[in-house]
Amino acid sequence: MELLNSKINDFIANIKQRCVSCSGGIMLPSQPIKEDDETEEHYQKRFNIWRQKFKDAYIQWDEIKEEREKIIESFVTAKI
Repeated sequence: MELLNSKINDFIANIKQRCVSCSGGIMLPSQPIKEDDETEEHYQKRFNIWRQKFKDAYIQWDEIKEEREKIIESFVTAKI
């Protein structure tokens, strides 16, 4: 029985690692590159917009991860 429990725990850990960490199709935006003829002020505005989108992507990833963790946890703890 202990071997079975160990295999089940390994299986669950594998599922969490593969499913929970998935990006959910959210892509990180590429950091803008300053153009030669671009003013510093204009570049900073573009950079700040990029930085916010970057942070938002990580927040969305965390939300997806938490949702998937809850689903897996409810599946694992469900009584058969």
